[in-house]
Amino acid sequence: MLVSETDVCNQALGAALVRSQISSMDDATTAARSCKLYYATTRDELLSEAPWGFAQKWRLLGLKAQQGDAWSESGPSPGFQFQYEYPPDCVRLNLILPRVNFEMLRSVIERKSAGVVFEVSSNGGENRVNTNAEQAVAGYTERITDPTRWSTQFGTAMVARLSYRVSVPLSGDKQMAASNFQLSNMLAAKAREGDGNEGLTVIDHLPDWLAIRDSYFTDWP
Repeated sequence: MLVSETDVCNQALGAALVRSQISSMDDATTAARSCKLYYATTRDELLSEAPWGFAQKWRLLGLKAQQGDAWSESGPSPGFQFQYEYPPDCVRLNLILPRVNFEMLRSVIERKSAGVVFEVSSNGGENRVNTNAEQAVAGYTERITDPTRWSTQFGTAMVARLSYRVSVPLSGDKQMAASNFQLSNMLAAKAREGDGNEGLTVIDHLPDWLAIRDSYFTDWP
């Protein structure tokens, strides 16, 4: 089990056949600097490649703008009624659901629907979510920085992917880099197959704010 970012780095260095180990990514060594350069982007890249079950999160989005009688640059993109905040801890937005549409929630659980159409755009230098869903609920992959919260499959894939990143800068061995790249892709695919399928199952346990106790609830299985 990976217990810290340093642990991830040292395993990646070992996989890259780098003999030196680090005590922190802030160490004044080439190995530490290479790990620090690639670590965060590699983690977020891998997280964004699948709806990993351990990182799945639900959030009721805050409304930022609503389309009026005439389109405005400060409002939703053309064709959309509402514009919402983009979750600040999101690395992959997987689906959008209207809060009160339990039939759609049921379809998502049964994997018959992928939610409603949405678009991510920029407004005032910040990402926004445009959709026609009223009271939009986002299902997304959260940026999980604590390695102790990662699944075993993701942790193994992360070590391999980071090892690929640091191989050439530290060893100059392009063949080793290619080998680590192939291994990281294989492990990522295996991890997505084993863990990514968990992405929508968490909707079976609806948060209290999502389980609206009104006439819609009588239709819930």
